[in-house]
Amino acid sequence: MSDLDISHDELYIRKEELNGSYIYKDKNHTQFNEQGTVIVHPKFETFDSRNTIQLKKSKEKKKSKQEKEMANMKVMDGAHEFTSQIASILVEKFDGKVMGSDDLNLEVIMQELWGDYQPGEKVKKEKKVKKVRPLSGYTYFGQQNKEKINAMVKELDGSKGFLAIQSEEWAKVSKDEKKVWSKKAKDAFEASQSEKDGGEKEVVSESE
Repeated sequence: MSDLDISHDELYIRKEELNGSYIYKDKNHTQFNEQGTVIVHPKFETFDSRNTIQLKKSKEKKKSKQEKEMANMKVMDGAHEFTSQIASILVEKFDGKVMGSDDLNLEVIMQELWGDYQPGEKVKKEKKVKKVRPLSGYTYFGQQNKEKINAMVKELDGSKGFLAIQSEEWAKVSKDEKKVWSKKAKDAFEASQSEKDGGEKEVVSESE
């Protein structure tokens, strides 16, 4: 490899041997053969793609850093809120008591905050009590007219089901009558709940 004698601030060409012949490169990495014909242009798109990749990685790194900072902030905010709640409980429950006494020591504080829970135990989920709601006027109407509707189903040889006939019969009911059926459903529900509560009270009193 050698430099040509041509050298100037605006011109620089480098001579290289390649497979027994010579090629020439200028400062922009454009390659020429001995006849001065351009044989290779510099791949500017390669540099562009590299710059794009680096820019993308930089943005992803910055985004990742911001997400970590946000996550840390949420953790700190949660810890601050939790500590505040604990402090409020301690002030409310143990105001005026002496730290280290039988009324205010580590065991008493942990019992107040955590109850019988021990590390490693599975947290017991409270069973959700299913709320019993009154029937709708439509459903109560069908319930009270069950025998009549079943007879109609039988007369039609099952070509129409119970719900289909119930819907047709309900459509014949006026708005005022529908309100009456809704009230009947509500009254029936309240009556059944009263009987249930009374029965439970009787059972309790008998056991006492």
